[in-house]
Amino acid sequence: MKSRLCSVMVLIASSSPAFAGNDGKALYLETCSGCHQPSGEGQPGLAPPLSNAVLWGGLGDAKARYIAAVMLIGLNGTINSQGNTYAGLAMPPQSQLSDAQLASIATYVLNGLNGVDAHVTPDLFATLRRTPPSHPEIKAMRAVAVK
Repeated sequence: MKSRLCSVMVLIASSSPAFAGNDGKALYLETCSGCHQPSGEGQPGLAPPLSNAVLWGGLGDAKARYIAAVMLIGLNGTINSQGNTYAGLAMPPQSQLSDAQLASIATYVLNGLNGVDAHVTPDLFATLRRTPPSHPEIKAMRAVAVK
């Protein structure tokens, strides 16, 4: 009985983002998919798609910085994405996650959901925690990418 209880507790703890290690897909499914959906298609009116070739292609070398900034700082206001308007957008900061966890999720979004050959490092998140960009800076990066 005691070993069953321990097994159940380990299973519960390992499904939590705080204990999920650095598996980007598992962390994405646990942390992000409720709004952005498991395949990254988003939800009209609630959360824009993360599967977005135009956005990631348009960001070029800035794609890692953009996704890291949005994940760490959050994003609010209105954006247009793939023909849909997201007004009153409120992407909450995910700063409760470690730099390594955030980097794993970002890398999964770019590679796993978009087929972009990119690796986001924990160091980028550490840098952004020290000197975070503003919401207007983040939105300007997006505007240039999808013009």
